[in-house]
Amino acid sequence: MNVLAKLFLAHAARHRTRVAVTLAAVAIGTAGVGVSLQTLHREHERAEELTREMGRFDAVLKPATMGGYDLDRRLIGEMKADEDVVEAVEEITIWQARVLQPKVARIGPFTGASLRGTAAAVPPQELAEGAWLSGNAGEAVISTEFQKRAKLELGDRLVMGGNGGALPLKVVGVVRVEERPPGQFVAWSPHLSDVWAAPDLVRKLAGLEDEVNAVSFVLKEGTVEGFVGKWAAEAEQAYPSGRLRSVLDPAMNSFDQENSEMADMLLGTSTVLWTMAIGFVVFLSLGIGMRGRLRQVAILRALAMTRGQTAMLISMEIAVFALAGWLLGLLLIEVWLLSGMGPRGIRVPDALVTGVSLLCVVAGAVAAGLPAVWRGTRIAPADILGGRDGGRAAAAPRWMTVAGVVLVVVNPLLILAGSNESVRAVLEVFQIGRGFGAPLLGSALMIVGLGMLTPAVVCLAERLFTPVTAAAVGLDQRFLRQQLSGSLWRSVGTTVAQAAGLSLYITSLIWGFSMLVPFMPNDDLPRVQVTMTPHGIPEEALGEIEELPGVVPGSVMATALEHPRLSRETLESPGFAHVVHDQEHVLVMGLDAEKAFGGKDPAFDLQFIAGDRETVAAKLKDGRYCVIPDHFAVQCKLGIGDVFSVDVPGRKGESIAYTVAGVIDLPGWNWLTKFSGVRTRAVRALALVFTDREQAMADYGLERVTHLWLEVDEQKLAAAKAPVTERGGGRSGGMPGAGPPSGKGGRGGRGG
Repeated sequence: MNVLAKLFLAHAARHRTRVAVTLAAVAIGTAGVGVSLQTLHREHERAEELTREMGRFDAVLKPATMGGYDLDRRLIGEMKADEDVVEAVEEITIWQARVLQPKVARIGPFTGASLRGTAAAVPPQELAEGAWLSGNAGEAVISTEFQKRAKLELGDRLVMGGNGGALPLKVVGVVRVEERPPGQFVAWSPHLSDVWAAPDLVRKLAGLEDEVNAVSFVLKEGTVEGFVGKWAAEAEQAYPSGRLRSVLDPAMNSFDQENSEMADMLLGTSTVLWTMAIGFVVFLSLGIGMRGRLRQVAILRALAMTRGQTAMLISMEIAVFALAGWLLGLLLIEVWLLSGMGPRGIRVPDALVTGVSLLCVVAGAVAAGLPAVWRGTRIAPADILGGRDGGRAAAAPRWMTVAGVVLVVVNPLLILAGSNESVRAVLEVFQIGRGFGAPLLGSALMIVGLGMLTPAVVCLAERLFTPVTAAAVGLDQRFLRQQLSGSLWRSVGTTVAQAAGLSLYITSLIWGFSMLVPFMPNDDLPRVQVTMTPHGIPEEALGEIEELPGVVPGSVMATALEHPRLSRETLESPGFAHVVHDQEHVLVMGLDAEKAFGGKDPAFDLQFIAGDRETVAAKLKDGRYCVIPDHFAVQCKLGIGDVFSVDVPGRKGESIAYTVAGVIDLPGWNWLTKFSGVRTRAVRALALVFTDREQAMADYGLERVTHLWLEVDEQKLAAAKAPVTERGGGRSGGMPGAGPPSGKGGRGGRGG
């Protein structure tokens, strides 16, 4: 052992720079794993600590649809009658209400504040100052966190905005909520909010009638887990579906659950990438000068060393790289924590960070060192004369090629057979029939199969391209005949590494394209979409809009817009079985069919995948026909003549059925609707569906124009933006006819 140690130290002393760089790289990789794990682990602990301090409620029922406004009344009644319930408070929450006054800082990409309407007699947790809601109109209680953002004091005026107008409030109290739980950047825990007010005021602001989208429960001591376990499945199966969560559960609602799952996924990905980085660094360090080092090993083998001693010498180098780099990484974590940049209250890496980081380092180093050990022990003393270098192989085993073909074929077979019920039943037995199980299994087998096929592909490429390459460079073919197969495994490793790098690059391009281009509207849509909530304008005011500077005459097109939920019958049909709760709503946009799709110059000059313009325009004017986007048709297996139905908001038990008249390519609809204020009943939508405007207004009780499309003239618009003094004055007062209607609201008799 002393001789082996001296040999190792002599080699390390001769290559000091390489050893130092390797140790530094392994240390950085260790620190990367540790910091990622430490941060997320402490965030979870902090979230649990904060939720344990949060108030008197034990569990909260909310809609399964993110930002939804309805719960099953039958379910609420049954849960309130449970013997374990001490108190149940029905509430209405706007998860992202606009703050019109004062100006409030953003939280990430989001603006506004969560507003909760509650008739609770006492606050959800301790008051910092002031009093709780007394029932008087116009009162508001805010959280201490929102107080800091909005810079409000007791008695200050707060104005909230929504689809129902503006709501002026007076701050009468402040609830002590000092810090948001980690990950909850937008919405508070289900029982908390930024602002509390009377429920009738909040419903009026949201344009709702009697909807309830939150029920907070106070339970008997020791019954929380049993209550949640008993009713969680019932809530999921109800219609509309609900989600019951314990207040102590860090993933308390759909948004926070997504954040928690995303954070866990990022942690896992980060750990894998750092492990791969560590392995790559060690592999690179061991591989540098490997040919010369193998000859050194051959000399030592010829003189005195056995295969075991050779493996021990190389393993010693691997162990030093791994353990010394790991200890340096722990030191880096310690420095990071002591510098104040790490989570508060932590001074030394805990057992979890220590264990996982050590496992990652050992895994990476061992994976990188095994090839070096294998090559070092295979080399023969005769190789000192310059024979084979330990990596030469004439060909790969035939069974490897056969196995590679079989594994590659599995993935397409899983994809093609996935729709077969018998095959799906078999996959369910192995727990891979749902979610990403089958795709992940098929992709993993394909990657392994392609790796096993690589030696055969390398030999085939050598045979095919050697004559061409030799002719191109003017060499005899014999000089190039065995350049690849002469060191087959080195060629295979190089090929796999290049393939992996190119695959990651192409994947990033495809992923970036899929996340950007489908969200970008093109010139096939009108230039401007206008939203005028809550009251809108009367029909006769459309002519005045066309006279505004920059508006192209004849381009103004009023729309009727609603955001209904797909009916229970539709959601239970085979084509819609995959639809998750957050996408149970569709956006229905009523248009002038002839102006939108007909004629030589339609306002929506979109490509029709199925159907044609004239036929579609005629059908839309003839009843409840609709035009759907291609992604909706593919996902839900819809075609021309198929029917789906939606529930009418505000009218329980009433639904409307639409027949598909055409399928279009609709790029950018998701981005367009996300920021235009048209998603009025949920945060997300499954699709944007076009139908006839007059029919939509009659179906949903719409009376005034709240949304419209128009085109603008760039030159006239630029002239209209000139200073008022240059134009000799200007219009004041805003949009024509935008004042409150004399009769019913913009949503007709239902107020929504």
